Amino acid sequence: MDAPQPETRQKARRVVERQVMYLRRLVDDLLDAERARRGTLQLETRAIDFRSIVADVVSMFRARVQERGVDVAKEAPTRPVVVRGDPVRLQQVVANVLDNAVKHTPPGGSVRVHLATRAAHAVLTVRDTGDGIPPDVLPHIFEPFRHHGNGGGLGIGLNVARRLVELHRGRIQAHSAGAGQGAEFVIALPMAER
Repeated sequence: MDAPQPETRQKARRVVERQVMYLRRLVDDLLDAERARRGTLQLETRAIDFRSIVADVVSMFRARVQERGVDVAKEAPTRPVVVRGDPVRLQQVVANVLDNAVKHTPPGGSVRVHLATRAAHAVLTVRDTGDGIPPDVLPHIFEPFRHHGNGGGLGIGLNVARRLVELHRGRIQAHSAGAGQGAEFVIALPMAER
């Protein structure tokens, strides 16, 4: 930070800001995991257009994925995808799943975020061309402190995502053909009744 060149200071500042944001999310996830385990995590639900949640999270990740050289594309219906949920918690779910995909996708890879409606559910699919998930890890991928590969992290984000999805009466699944084959996470949330 004491470097005489402004560009060096700016680069150092961005690194520090990114690390502080990462640590904040990690602490928040740890607290949320414990609250969910105890059954004390509260949701503030209302009817929301899930498209805006997904769009906001993808937009938040744009700079990071460009830095890493990962291509992220989003598809969503033109009509509202209304679910009953807590916007802050649903944003956390999408961010945790997208963060996982980006972490495990090497430069030159891609992440596809696809939102659709199926059988009275909003279905969000996040598919990456990254590390993939070994068959022995796949059944345990949503357990706390379970992680694989070189993406770092403590294995909390996907556990929190699962718990939050379940609190929204939804489900989350992970699929992968194995190591080096990429991964796909599918989140299904009930559509709001009209």
